[in-house]
Amino acid sequence: MHGYFSFRRARLAVVLSGCIVVLGWSGAGFASAEDRAGVGWGSSAAGAATAATPAPEPTAIPAAVLASEWQRTQSKLKSIQESVVERSETREIQKKLEGIEGTIEALADTDGLDLTATITPDRLTTLQSNWQRRTNTYSGWTDDLSARLQDLSDDLNTLDALDGPWRKTEENAADDGLAAPVIDRIKDTLSDIDGIRTLVRQRQNMVLTLQDRVAKLSEAASTVLTQVADVRRTQQLNLLVVDSIPLWTAIARASSTGENFDDLGAPFVESVQQSLDFFERERQPSLAFVGTIVLMMIAVSLVRSRAATWVSDDESLAPLLSSLSRPVSGGFLLASVGFPWFFPERPHIIAALVSLVVIPPLIRFLSPLVPISVRRALYALAIWLVVDLFRGYLVPDPLVNRLALLVEGVAVMSALFWLLRPSRLGRLGDATLLLRFLGLGLRISLGILAVALVSNLVGNVTLAQMLTRALLNSLFTAAVLVAAGHVLEFIFIVALRTDLARELRMVRRRGGLIRQRSIRLVRWGLALVWFWLTLRRFEVADALAEDAEWLLNYPIGVGDFEVTLGHLFGAVLVVVVSIYLSRFIRFVLEEDIMPRTNLPRGVPYTISVLAGYGILMLGSFAAVAAAGIDMSRFALILSALSVGIGIGLQDVVNNFVSGLILLFERPLNVGDTVEVADVRGEIRHIGLRSSTVRTWDGSEVVIPNSRFIADQFTNWTLSDRTRRIEIAVGVAYGTDPVKVIQILVGIAGESEEVLEAPRPYAIMIGFGESSLDFSLRAWTDDIDNWTSIRSRLLIEIDSKLAAEGIEIPFPQRDLHMIEAESSESGAP
Repeated sequence: MHGYFSFRRARLAVVLSGCIVVLGWSGAGFASAEDRAGVGWGSSAAGAATAATPAPEPTAIPAAVLASEWQRTQSKLKSIQESVVERSETREIQKKLEGIEGTIEALADTDGLDLTATITPDRLTTLQSNWQRRTNTYSGWTDDLSARLQDLSDDLNTLDALDGPWRKTEENAADDGLAAPVIDRIKDTLSDIDGIRTLVRQRQNMVLTLQDRVAKLSEAASTVLTQVADVRRTQQLNLLVVDSIPLWTAIARASSTGENFDDLGAPFVESVQQSLDFFERERQPSLAFVGTIVLMMIAVSLVRSRAATWVSDDESLAPLLSSLSRPVSGGFLLASVGFPWFFPERPHIIAALVSLVVIPPLIRFLSPLVPISVRRALYALAIWLVVDLFRGYLVPDPLVNRLALLVEGVAVMSALFWLLRPSRLGRLGDATLLLRFLGLGLRISLGILAVALVSNLVGNVTLAQMLTRALLNSLFTAAVLVAAGHVLEFIFIVALRTDLARELRMVRRRGGLIRQRSIRLVRWGLALVWFWLTLRRFEVADALAEDAEWLLNYPIGVGDFEVTLGHLFGAVLVVVVSIYLSRFIRFVLEEDIMPRTNLPRGVPYTISVLAGYGILMLGSFAAVAAAGIDMSRFALILSALSVGIGIGLQDVVNNFVSGLILLFERPLNVGDTVEVADVRGEIRHIGLRSSTVRTWDGSEVVIPNSRFIADQFTNWTLSDRTRRIEIAVGVAYGTDPVKVIQILVGIAGESEEVLEAPRPYAIMIGFGESSLDFSLRAWTDDIDNWTSIRSRLLIEIDSKLAAEGIEIPFPQRDLHMIEAESSESGAP
């Protein structure tokens, strides 16, 4: 058809060019045609884009622009024709459908027959994984086909927009006096549009047919998944119900009937085939995963060589550095964290194989980090995991599976008894916290296995299998999360020691605190993850989630006022998050951002405090909203309460407003040395209600903010941290005053703790009763130690004056004795 379009395009171009020459170029007429083109035929695309509004009546194409419009139409038709050609993804879907349509329904029927109450949990998980993967594939096909249908629908809209102006032009051709060849070309163009429209509709019907075929496959997969969910739900509800005959009865019945077990390896063969098919299908992600493992190994080796010098700074890093000496194990563990992202639609057998592969590097990585007793427990856990996985995939027969489960339970219980011996695990009373948790966990595991063993014997096979597998997965998950915690700790250490992180002031000053808090947060997060996964393994997570949902939605209140526990819990959670967020924001501002600014003294603290309180205020509003409280219903009550609060809490409001004044006016700042009445000390905290002053004797005095606003106080460090030291000295009469002044000024000038500007000076202040009185005055910027500086100056002055022979006199008093004259008659 492309050649056909080219031939017709050339022929029509010659005819239309001749018509344009004959008609001539009229300026006014052409401008009018352009106006009509702008609102009519020239805006066909815009009309298609606004399909929600009625399309304007198409107008005929002016003869003057028939040639250019014909070229534009032919280009559009060619583009649509190329897009209509069957796309590669559509061909791939059709090819895959032809290969699986005949088998999927039969496979669904076969798997549906296996979905009985006695199916093993491993088999049930495998079926769910396989059919979920198929469902995801069919959903992707449906999305691709839907997108293709949308493209075809857009092409039809475009063809309709092109058809209107040309059909209108054909209707007006005779009235406009167009030549017969031009009319023929117009009809040919309309014929081309109709032909492309027919082709688009054919492709549309084909895609709809493919979509219907995919929908049938999706329906079959959804049916199997629904049956799997029903069986799993039934098993959960019947966990405490005996679902089989006692084990000894089953053994006797099998012996009498002569049951054979020739197909024991069939599931294993099927699992191996599924694994091979999976890696063949996921070849590129598999290569990417292997490449990631290699890169992680190289990264661990490089980081270890750099981290060797860190042990001298922090001896606690020695065990972790010893773990990093095994780059293969460390690199594989780091890469395995991303396994779910590389293979999001992995079968259950693949996850089981990865668990087996992870065990050796997991043990090697954790060996230097845990005591020998924990290491023995890891070895036992690894053996148990291998045995249980092989039992689940090699033994499909219910009776043989029960016998294998019995042997497995007895063996694991024996190993637990062996590990719990005092000589193996250590005296738990004197052991470390890790060993205490290990001992408690082993005892709980022993009890769970005992219950599983008894359940298997009496015939409650579902409960026995669930408890055994859940306990194993829980312990294995705990080991993996412990290793993940150490890996994350290592990542934090590396991140905090990078040059980029060391540029942050808060990392240089509080790197240890940041590391400690971050690791604690990660450990709590991993503990919560383990707790939730354990609940899911023991089939109680869904029941607890339903009970929690009912409890959180339980309404409480009086009359029209009603809230739920979920609202209250959400409000409390918002408040707690606001508090910690406020502390974090203030920490970042005070430790890193504000010290880099050139703001006036006290402004950074004001910004930090206001930012913290602002976050708390927003958190309070968010908490009220989370609680579901409609504040408009309490407007009248709140207005009345505000009057009472204003009268009854005048002092609180006064102190609150005073705190805002202190923050904005800044007559004092944190770190200032102040004197308020009889309280002298350093400002440690300025709050919205009160401020804290630490006195020189170590006590902390809380002073209401209104005291600083209403009363007079002394701030020794408001504008700077300099203080004058004044020392009074008296020397004996007869000493040269000029020499004394020179000595005093020289002593102050020689001291490194005395400022050069303002320069120290000494003056004679008067004649005392027994001495010539002088005063030495000097300045220091070490206000925290000014008393010590004054003491050292006094000692130096005393030593210098003594060396110069200048006496510091004692106070002198003249005592005059007046003797009374005796009388002539004599005194008695």
